[in-house]
Order: sequence, then structure tokens, then C-alpha cells
Amino acid sequence: SAMRAAACTSRVVTPHSTPRAFRVPRSRSRRRGSRRSALAASDVVAADPADLLVQWATKDGLVLSPKVVVGSAFPGAPRGLVAIDDIQVGECVIQLPTKCTAFDAAAARADTALGLGDAIVSYESTDSTKRGHDVSDETALALFVALAKRHPERTEFGAYVTALPEELPHSPLFLDDETFNDILPATPLSLIDETDDARVDLFLAWDVAAAVVDRLVISTEVSTDDREENNAVTGLIGTTEVGTENKKAKELTLDEFTWAWASVRSRAITFRVQAVSAEGEDNGENMETNEDNSEGETKKNISERKTVTLARRCLVPVVDMMNHACEACPGDADSEHHHPGPAVREVAVANAVEWRATRDIKKNQEVTWTYGADLSNERLWLYYGFCPDPPVHKGTSVTFSFLEKALLVGIQTVCKDDAVDVYEKRLALLQKAGVGFSVQKRKISDQESLETSEDGCESAEGNDENRALQFTASCASQPTALAGIAGIACCDAGEVSALYETLRRDEDATAQSVGTFGKRTVTLSPESRRRAGRYVAFLLGQIESTAVGEELVDDRVAVDGSSDNTAVDSSDTTTAIANSHNRVTTSDENSVTKRALSRSIAFQFAKSTRQGAVATFQSIAPMLENETLLANDDWIDQAVETALMCR
Repeated sequence: SAMRAAACTSRVVTPHSTPRAFRVPRSRSRRRGSRRSALAASDVVAADPADLLVQWATKDGLVLSPKVVVGSAFPGAPRGLVAIDDIQVGECVIQLPTKCTAFDAAAARADTALGLGDAIVSYESTDSTKRGHDVSDETALALFVALAKRHPERTEFGAYVTALPEELPHSPLFLDDETFNDILPATPLSLIDETDDARVDLFLAWDVAAAVVDRLVISTEVSTDDREENNAVTGLIGTTEVGTENKKAKELTLDEFTWAWASVRSRAITFRVQAVSAEGEDNGENMETNEDNSEGETKKNISERKTVTLARRCLVPVVDMMNHACEACPGDADSEHHHPGPAVREVAVANAVEWRATRDIKKNQEVTWTYGADLSNERLWLYYGFCPDPPVHKGTSVTFSFLEKALLVGIQTVCKDDAVDVYEKRLALLQKAGVGFSVQKRKISDQESLETSEDGCESAEGNDENRALQFTASCASQPTALAGIAGIACCDAGEVSALYETLRRDEDATAQSVGTFGKRTVTLSPESRRRAGRYVAFLLGQIESTAVGEELVDDRVAVDGSSDNTAVDSSDTTTAIANSHNRVTTSDENSVTKRALSRSIAFQFAKSTRQGAVATFQSIAPMLENETLLANDDWIDQAVETALMCR
């Protein structure tokens, strides 16, 4: 349908919510002149890049429990951290001191070993009308990864990049056109939209990155001592030449940048960084956790110095080897059985962050973390290359849109008996909740008309007939956003007038910061609540088939798209899915087999994401039955109240 082909205008943010400490690399940094020694050649005891990386990170200050190693919990499982001895609840598995190196955009901009810092300065100093966009933090970090991949012997970052998987994640972003078109009918609409947006992000970033590399000058003047130290870390001793001439870097290919960009999106961790800003004082950054800082200042002192918390994405060696574990969907016994939650959680302590066991971890069990408890199946597939099995967990959700014009037509039908003054008040309330900006604005008072607040909501200006309203419904959670609008649409005339008067008082009180809403002022009649719940059920029933996509007939698809004996064996698919879960790669598969595996994985993940979307609608349906609404309908009042507060 046309709706399934439409592109969503929102941008994807890959979420982590982890307060961590970090610093930029000190070696060869313009900001810090001191150097930290790399591993000596005699310290290299294993050829595996992951083992070398653990050795490097340990030298750098990271503390990894002796009860944990890099490996797989069972044959075919994804590579991660595995317990080799029993770990008790509360026990520290990883400690990351603030002094440890974490590679971020600031480190990329400060780089001299690869020439990246000067290239970015050269690009951004060019007249903005004669070049593309500025270099974003994500693009700078992806460039750092790509160049370190080319020259791992030149930088301490090479130890990390060498240990990264060679293969791209099994994301819909990287499917061939034929496979993507085959799974399209069964793919949730929101995932199609986000995939399209992510592709635009990738190509725009590559355009900027390629222009930066065009300005890159590679210096071959690397001292013998530096080269031997970095080679010891990367395992590339004797594989490079020593020279003294500068030369231009080769062109940055799309494949090269795509791999680096995907590595950043799938592995970067968000730090919480305190930036101090006060008149007459230092405007530098405190690279500490939210609880402590290296100067020993109290939280009161920090507040007086007007600190702000910034989110900065970094690549953190070893920490990012932990695989993701979903949390259970509340009240779902099957989900609770299959998704016990992450084995560790981060805890901020003095001058460090620790990952401590949330439960007893038995020998040979994997040590898992969470990339974000609310990450949906769609985003896990899109950015990390896997879909949880089973696909019902705390983050399971489905995103869908209604054309505002169509939604308003339905609301007008519901309240067709309104008198003119009641309808105008109802429309004012709907506009406050974010609905109705595509029709003529109504004044809430003689002095001012309804406007949106500065909360990222769309402006009321303009009459766009194609404006769409986006909603997200979560598994086993009440659809409060839609219920708030439905409550306004379905309440009776007396309730409309009461809400309208409360809204006017709230507008008047805003200047004194004593808003009325949020103090349990909304009380609808049981019948209004019931009608609102049933209207939500009607709306969800109208959008479900479009939002979740069609059911796949057969996910065992051969290379040519047919279901025959050349299809990939299910055991191979299982192994390939495990490999795609971020960490393991295979190099001896021929291209035909790889494509067949990729298709089979894509079909299985498409089926899983659709199952999760269907399960979301199914989990909401019982909440909207007449009997349930009459027995437990207070949440409708709260939804209306929230809708009138959020704009």
C-alpha cells in the first residue's frame, strides 16, 4: 500500500543509557602530551585479536574478573564474555577506571598518527557553501575506525579495530535489493521507514567522510619504537614498511566506510560527561561519572558552577564485547522464562564504573548486559543485526502513524452531536494534545492562541493536509498517547467544558509556574472512559494489518527465491544467526552460500519482528474490552491529563 511505501521523517537514535567515565586517548593527542606505553613484543602471547585486545585493555587499566574470558557459551553461540567459574550476585565482573582509554569523536579530531585531525580541520575550514555538512561526531568516529583499519600499526586504536568482526551485521540495511523486496510485505512499516532513514544517514555521512579523506595526507615518518609497540598490540609485526615521504590517502570507498559506520552504530556506548560552564571559570569538561569527579567537588559545588551533562558516544574496548540480553515483558510468563534480563548492570563508583552481577552466574554461562531495555525488535535488527528469540520482551513495540486529517474525520463522527461552542472547545483541547493543527486554529482566549511548547513537538504553524501523527504501542503497556486523544474525543459536553476551563486556568498559571494539570484534575465518567477505550480499540484494529505487515508463507528461501531443496538447512541458519549476533565471522564460505544464509536469516528475522508486532496488539486488546474498562479505567483519566500537559 501507499502507506507502506511512505518514508518516516523522524531520525533514529541508537539508545544506550549508561552513565560512564572516560577520557580521550593520551598517546599523540593534541590535548595531552604524555604517552602511555603499549604492550612490548614479549608480552604478546596469543595471535587472536580479541586476546590481544584484552591484554591491551588490561595494560590500559581495565580490570576484568579472572572468572571471565572472551568466548562462546556453547558451539555456534555468539562471541562474548563467558564465566569460567561461578560468579555470585553483586560480584564485580568489569571495572572501568576513569583513566582508561575510550575512543570518541574528540580523540578522532585530536588524531595526528593517522592525519585525521588535520584533515577534518582542513575540510571544516572550507567555505560552507562549497562543501557538504559539518563532520558530525558519528562521522568523525567512523572515520577514525576506517583509517585505523587501514593502518592499525600507526595508532593504539589499531588494537581495538583489529579485533572487530569483519562481516557487517545481518541488518536490513545491508540486504541486497531482491531480498529486501521479498521480505518487504512482511516487515513492520516502522522498520521500513527507519531503514530508509538510516540509508540516507549512511550516504550523507559517507559523502562528508570521503571529502575529509580527500584532504588526508599520510606521513610515513613513524619511529621504529612506536611501530614495534603498536605492531605488538595488533599482531602485525613486520608487515609494514618504514618510509619518510608524505602521500595522499587513497579514496574512501563506500564499502570501507559502511563497515566503519556500522561498527560505530552497533558498538558505541554513551557516556555522561559533565561540562563546567560559569563566568570567570574554566569551561572545560569533567570526564567523570555523574556521582563523582576528579577534583573532589561536591554536587552542590558542581551545581553552582552551572555544569551540564552531555551525552558522548565512545568505543570502549572489552566492555562492548558483552552481548545484549532482553528484559521480560511484564506479566508474560513465557517471556519471563526466556528473558531473565542482563547478567550484569553498571554501577558508578568513585573514579570508575563497575559492571556487577545482577544474579548468580554459573560456570559456562554468558555474561550479558543490556544495550537498552526498551530497544525494540526492529531497532535490534536494524542496528545490531539480530532479533531476540522469542521476540516478546520488555522492549517489544510497534510504531504506526495516522494521517491527522483522517483521525480528525473520525473524531468529528464521534462527536457529531456537539454544539458549535462545545466543538470549538473540544478542538482547542485536541490542539493542546497535538491534534488538529492541520485545521484552522481556534483561540483559547481573546489574548493568545494555542501553541506547542519547546519539547520537540511539531509547530502549529501551517495547514499540511498530509501531516501524520506517530504513535508507539508497547507490549503489555496501556496505549496512553492514543487513549489521551480518545478521551478528549469521547467525553461528554459537560466534561469538555470542565477540561477547557481547567486548561484556561493552567495557561494563566503557567507564568507563575503553578500549572493545574498534573494534580489529578481530570475525572471522566465511567461511560466516557469506556467509550474512549473502545475508540482506541477501533483505531488499533484499523491500523494493525498495515503496521505489522503480511504473514510469511515460508521462510526457507533458496538463493533464487524459490522454496526447494537448495534452501539453507535450519541448523546452518541457526549458526549464522548466532554469528550475526555481533561477534563471530567466518571467512571460508563461498558467496552463494553466504547469500543463501543472508536470505534465510532475513526471512527469519522479518518473521520474528512481525510476530513481536502482532503480540503487541494482542497484549493490548484485553485492556480495551468493555468489562476491563469498567473495572479498571483510571488510566484513561491519567492519559487525558498527560495529553493536556505534554504540549
